Amino acid sequence: MYGKINKVHLIGIGGIGMSGIAEVLINMGLEVSGSDLAETQITRRLASLGAVVHTGHSSENIKGSEVVVYSSAIRKDNPEMIAAAAARVPLIPRAEMLAELMRLKFGIAVAGSHGKTTTSSMIASVLSHCGADPTIVVGGKLRTIDSNAHLGTGRFMVVEADESDGSFEKLSPVVTVLTNIDKEHLDYYGDMKALELAFSNFLHKIPFYGLAVTCADCPRTARISREFNKKILTYGINSPADLMAENIRFSKLRTSFEVTYGGYLLGEVDLSTLGAHNALNSLAAIAVGMEFGFSFEKIKEGLATFEGTERRLQLKSEKKGVKIIDDYGHHPSELEVTIEALKAAFSQEPILLFQPHRFSRTKLLYNDFVRVLGKIKHLYVLDIYPAGEKPVKGITSEKLVEDIKKAGNANARHVDDPDAFVDRMANELKKGDILLTSGAGNVWKYGDRIAERIV
Repeated sequence: MYGKINKVHLIGIGGIGMSGIAEVLINMGLEVSGSDLAETQITRRLASLGAVVHTGHSSENIKGSEVVVYSSAIRKDNPEMIAAAAARVPLIPRAEMLAELMRLKFGIAVAGSHGKTTTSSMIASVLSHCGADPTIVVGGKLRTIDSNAHLGTGRFMVVEADESDGSFEKLSPVVTVLTNIDKEHLDYYGDMKALELAFSNFLHKIPFYGLAVTCADCPRTARISREFNKKILTYGINSPADLMAENIRFSKLRTSFEVTYGGYLLGEVDLSTLGAHNALNSLAAIAVGMEFGFSFEKIKEGLATFEGTERRLQLKSEKKGVKIIDDYGHHPSELEVTIEALKAAFSQEPILLFQPHRFSRTKLLYNDFVRVLGKIKHLYVLDIYPAGEKPVKGITSEKLVEDIKKAGNANARHVDDPDAFVDRMANELKKGDILLTSGAGNVWKYGDRIAERIV
C-alpha cells in the first residue's frame, strides 16, 4: 500500500541509538529485524520484544525488508548495505528514521557535547510525571523504565541529538536544548569553527513558534544564543540567566539547590543524582516543563523521581564500606567534572580506573588528558578501547601514562594485566575507599568483577 511500511531492518541494531529506534518501531506494531556483530544484553532484550536479531552481517538478513536503517558505525562495504542498494530497498541513516518518527510528535531534542543523555532523561521524567506520557529515544537506559526508549501516548517526543557525524541536522524539533559545545568529534568537523556552525544551524532549525533552551555557562553556547532571533530561555549557575541554580549542596550521591526564575525564587529541588553539572542539566528540564505550562511543584516532583541513567555516576556496589561507581565519561572535561563532584560529596578523591576511548580521540585531546589525569592522585589507565579504529602510531596508554608521570603525577599506572588488577583491587580496597571506573568502552566490567570479589 502507498506510504505504508511494515518491515524494517536495522544494521547495527545493538547500538544504543539504534536499539531505541528499534524498540519504538516494535511498539508501533512494525515487523523489525536487525543485525550486529555480537549478541548482547541489548540485542537479547530486543529479541524478547519480538525483533528478529541476527548475529553477524549477511545479505540474507535483509530479505523482505521494505526499508533498511544503518548506524554511523556501519561501513559502506557491509554486505547488508550492498544488498539493500542492489535491491533498491530504501537505505537511510539512523538520524533520518529518527526524524521521521519525530514528525509524528511534538519534538524535543537535546544537543551538546556533554550532558545530553542525562538532560534528555530528566526532561522525559518530568513530562512523564506531569502526565504527558512522552515517547522517548535517548542514549542511556533510564533506571525507572529499564530502557532507553518508550512509545508514549502523548504528543511529545524527547530525543537525544547525536552530533558525532553531522546527521543531527536531519532532525526538525520544535524545542531544542543546547547544553554546551566542547572539543569533540573534530575528526569529523575538522575544527571548532565548523563544530560551532553545526550546532548553530541545528538551533536555527526550530520553527518560529518553537523554543531554544541554552546554557549560559558555556561561552560557545552563549555566543550562539546571542545570534538567535526566536524565543529562547537560558539557564546557568555561574553566568546570568533566566533560570539559575543557587545554594547548591551535596549529600553523598544527592544534590539540592534553589531555583530562581528572572531573579525570583521558585523553590528548592532535590536530585538523587550527584554534582553541580546535574543541577545544571535539571535546569534545562525545568525550563522545558515550564514552557509547556506545568507547575514548578509538579516539575520538581518529576525530578525527584528521576533515578538517573545507566553508567552516569552510577553506584554499582557498596560492600564493606567500599563504593564502586561507574561513569560513561571519556572526555577530559567530563572526567574533571565527575572527579570534582565526588570530591565535593565525599571530601576525598576516588581511585580512578580510566579506559581511553578511540585512538583518534586520545590523539586529538592528548594534552588535555595529560593535564586532567595529571591531577588525579590514584590513577590507573587501561589500554585504549579501539571502538573499531585501527591503532595510531605513538598513541598508546603506556605513552599517556609516561607523559602524565613527566607532568608530575608519579602515582599514575598503566594496567597491562586487567585480571591481576582486579585481584589486587579486590584485596586492597578498604572501608571508605571509592573506586570510579570511567570510559565509553567496557571498563565497567572490571568494576563489576572487583565488586563480586569483595565479600
